[in-house]
Amino acid sequence: MIAQQEYFMALKQNLIQQGYSVYDNQLPPNNTPYPFVYLAGSWQNPQDIKAGDLGLLTQIVQVWGTANMRGTISEMCEVVLACAKAVKQTDHYAYKVRLNETEQQILDDNTTSKPLMQGYTSLRVSYSRR
Repeated sequence: MIAQQEYFMALKQNLIQQGYSVYDNQLPPNNTPYPFVYLAGSWQNPQDIKAGDLGLLTQIVQVWGTANMRGTISEMCEVVLACAKAVKQTDHYAYKVRLNETEQQILDDNTTSKPLMQGYTSLRVSYSRR
Protein backbone atom coordinates (compact mmCIF):
# COMPACT_ATOMS: atom_id res chain seq x y z
CA MET A 1 0.00 0.00 0.00
CA ILE A 2 3.00 2.32 0.25
CA ALA A 3 3.11 2.69 -3.54
CA GLN A 4 -0.52 3.80 -3.61
CA GLN A 5 -0.12 6.26 -0.71
CA GLU A 6 3.07 7.82 -2.09
CA TYR A 7 1.46 8.33 -5.51
CA PHE A 8 -1.68 9.78 -3.94
CA MET A 9 0.29 12.32 -1.89
CA ALA A 10 2.47 13.35 -4.85
CA LEU A 11 -0.58 13.80 -7.09
CA LYS A 12 -2.36 15.82 -4.41
CA GLN A 13 0.67 18.09 -4.01
CA ASN A 14 0.88 18.65 -7.79
CA LEU A 15 -2.80 19.63 -7.91
CA ILE A 16 -2.45 22.02 -4.97
CA GLN A 17 0.55 23.62 -6.72
CA GLN A 18 -1.79 24.35 -9.65
CA GLY A 19 -3.87 26.45 -7.26
CA TYR A 20 -6.78 24.04 -7.01
CA SER A 21 -8.85 23.40 -3.90
CA VAL A 22 -8.26 19.69 -3.30
CA TYR A 23 -10.25 17.46 -0.95
CA ASP A 24 -9.32 13.87 -0.23
CA ASN A 25 -11.08 12.55 2.83
CA GLN A 26 -14.65 13.43 1.98
CA LEU A 27 -16.49 15.86 -0.24
CA PRO A 28 -16.17 19.41 1.07
CA PRO A 29 -18.84 21.03 3.22
CA ASN A 30 -21.88 22.74 1.72
CA ASN A 31 -21.25 26.22 0.33
CA THR A 32 -17.70 25.33 -0.78
CA PRO A 33 -17.05 27.40 -3.91
CA TYR A 34 -16.84 25.61 -7.26
CA PRO A 35 -14.79 24.34 -8.95
CA PHE A 36 -12.86 21.96 -6.74
CA VAL A 37 -11.00 18.66 -7.05
CA TYR A 38 -11.94 15.57 -5.06
CA LEU A 39 -9.52 12.65 -4.83
CA ALA A 40 -12.01 9.83 -4.57
CA GLY A 41 -11.51 6.08 -4.40
CA SER A 42 -8.36 4.20 -5.23
CA TRP A 43 -7.22 0.61 -5.34
CA GLN A 44 -4.07 -1.32 -5.98
CA ASN A 45 -3.26 -4.56 -7.78
CA PRO A 46 0.15 -5.60 -6.44
CA GLN A 47 2.27 -8.31 -8.01
CA ASP A 48 5.00 -10.00 -6.04
CA ILE A 49 7.89 -11.10 -8.18
CA LYS A 50 11.45 -12.08 -7.39
CA ALA A 51 12.89 -8.85 -8.80
CA GLY A 52 10.87 -6.60 -6.47
CA ASP A 53 7.52 -4.97 -5.96
CA LEU A 54 5.46 -3.89 -8.92
CA GLY A 55 1.83 -3.58 -9.83
CA LEU A 56 -0.97 -1.33 -10.96
CA LEU A 57 -2.97 1.23 -9.10
CA THR A 58 -6.13 3.10 -9.97
CA GLN A 59 -6.94 6.57 -8.66
CA ILE A 60 -10.28 8.27 -9.27
CA VAL A 61 -10.15 12.07 -9.51
CA GLN A 62 -13.33 14.14 -9.72
CA VAL A 63 -13.53 17.80 -10.72
CA TRP A 64 -16.77 19.39 -9.55
CA GLY A 65 -18.30 22.58 -10.89
CA THR A 66 -21.60 24.18 -11.79
CA ALA A 67 -23.29 23.35 -15.08
CA ASN A 68 -22.04 26.59 -16.68
CA MET A 69 -18.39 25.68 -15.91
CA ARG A 70 -18.05 22.95 -18.54
CA GLY A 71 -15.03 24.58 -20.19
CA THR A 72 -13.29 25.10 -16.87
CA ILE A 73 -14.00 21.51 -15.83
CA SER A 74 -12.63 20.22 -19.13
CA GLU A 75 -9.44 22.29 -18.73
CA MET A 76 -9.04 21.11 -15.14
CA CYS A 77 -9.38 17.48 -16.24
CA GLU A 78 -6.50 18.03 -18.67
CA VAL A 79 -4.43 19.49 -15.83
CA VAL A 80 -5.33 16.49 -13.64
CA LEU A 81 -3.92 14.20 -16.32
CA ALA A 82 -0.79 16.34 -16.71
CA CYS A 83 -0.26 16.36 -12.92
CA ALA A 84 -0.73 12.59 -12.82
CA LYS A 85 1.81 12.05 -15.60
CA ALA A 86 4.27 14.36 -13.83
CA VAL A 87 4.52 11.93 -10.89
CA LYS A 88 7.37 9.82 -12.18
CA GLN A 89 8.91 8.74 -8.88
CA THR A 90 8.66 9.01 -5.13
CA ASP A 91 11.03 7.90 -2.39
CA HIS A 92 10.39 4.20 -2.99
CA TYR A 93 8.64 3.76 -6.36
CA ALA A 94 8.68 4.72 -10.04
CA TYR A 95 5.33 5.39 -11.78
CA LYS A 96 3.94 5.59 -15.29
CA VAL A 97 0.39 6.58 -16.23
CA ARG A 98 -1.03 4.00 -18.64
CA LEU A 99 -2.88 6.31 -21.02
CA ASN A 100 -4.51 3.46 -22.92
CA GLU A 101 -6.20 2.38 -19.66
CA THR A 102 -7.02 5.86 -18.31
CA GLU A 103 -10.52 7.26 -18.83
CA GLN A 104 -11.90 10.78 -18.67
CA GLN A 105 -15.57 11.77 -18.78
CA ILE A 106 -17.65 14.85 -18.11
CA LEU A 107 -20.99 13.96 -16.51
CA ASP A 108 -24.10 15.91 -15.59
CA ASP A 109 -25.10 15.73 -11.95
CA ASN A 110 -28.55 16.59 -10.68
CA THR A 111 -28.26 15.34 -7.11
CA THR A 112 -28.51 18.89 -5.75
CA SER A 113 -30.93 21.75 -6.40
CA LYS A 114 -28.16 23.44 -8.43
CA PRO A 115 -27.25 21.62 -11.67
CA LEU A 116 -23.64 20.46 -11.46
CA MET A 117 -21.08 18.84 -13.73
CA GLN A 118 -18.44 16.36 -12.76
CA GLY A 119 -15.19 15.75 -14.56
CA TYR A 120 -14.31 12.13 -13.86
CA THR A 121 -10.81 10.77 -14.41
CA SER A 122 -9.91 7.16 -13.72
CA LEU A 123 -6.12 7.02 -13.72
CA ARG A 124 -4.43 3.67 -14.26
CA VAL A 125 -0.82 3.77 -13.15
CA SER A 126 1.89 1.12 -13.16
CA TYR A 127 4.53 1.18 -10.47
CA SER A 128 7.75 -0.61 -9.55
CA ARG A 129 10.11 -0.40 -6.62
CA ARG A 130 13.10 1.87 -7.30
